[in-house]
Amino acid sequence: MAFDQLVDASINRPARYMGHELGVEPRDWEAARVRWALTYPEIYEVGSSNLGHIILYSILNAVPGQLCDRAYLPAADLSDRLKERNQALFAVESRRPLPAFDILGFSLSYELGATNILAMLDLAKVPLYAAERGDLPLSHPESPPLIFAGGPTATSNPEPYAAFFDFIALGDGEELLPEIGLVV
Repeated sequence: MAFDQLVDASINRPARYMGHELGVEPRDWEAARVRWALTYPEIYEVGSSNLGHIILYSILNAVPGQLCDRAYLPAADLSDRLKERNQALFAVESRRPLPAFDILGFSLSYELGATNILAMLDLAKVPLYAAERGDLPLSHPESPPLIFAGGPTATSNPEPYAAFFDFIALGDGEELLPEIGLVV
């Protein structure tokens, strides 16, 4: 479905889904060896103002062979439309569905943010439980993305969230995430 049929004038604040911020450079999807979507489990206005999220996004896009896009929890009107039209949640800049990425990283800053992560996985049409995603190699065309969490809540007590993630990133994301991309 065309983006302009999904996000139109009937959607409240449609610009939040368009990815036209100043300073954002288009990335070459085909040239990337590893494609990340860093997600923030809040609406765009909250997530896009998170400095840590933007720093990690910038660091990953500076690594050769890696592409990083962003995704946020859509507001209720777009969430409903995605469900009605059976469309997967998409990244802001590329507008590609989240299952098309190799890695989805979620920032977990507080406990109740975990419910928003589950909502985002559901909207993205990614199985909620890691065990349901199987173990196909990332190179397989039907392989779901690796799902991980980082942030203060995920790292201080990861056990309540363990069933939903393929791994938890423990440590400073600025150092850790580029290394993860090199290993994948």
